[in-house]
Amino acid sequence: MEIRIGILGYGLVGSELAKILQKDNRFKVMLVGVKNMHDRNSNIFTQDLTSISNDPSIDIIIDALPGIEPSESVIIAAIKNNKTIISCNKELS
Repeated sequence: MEIRIGILGYGLVGSELAKILQKDNRFKVMLVGVKNMHDRNSNIFTQDLTSISNDPSIDIIIDALPGIEPSESVIIAAIKNNKTIISCNKELS
């Protein structure tokens, strides 16, 4: 069974995490939420973070964004949609 992942953020943590997950056939990175679409050629990138929490095909959301917002709002929406959340965000703890 393939675990479908949504990642919030594509900085140092998010980009390395995406690379690791994409090498493992147990995982599929479905969407990656980014602040800026500059030089993003793949259709997995989106600036609409809410679309990640609302996507029924995503099983797990990994928060690799800095700061409280927009992480908190997206995570709350994801919890309401019965998503599993993994956060790398120290400010939300």
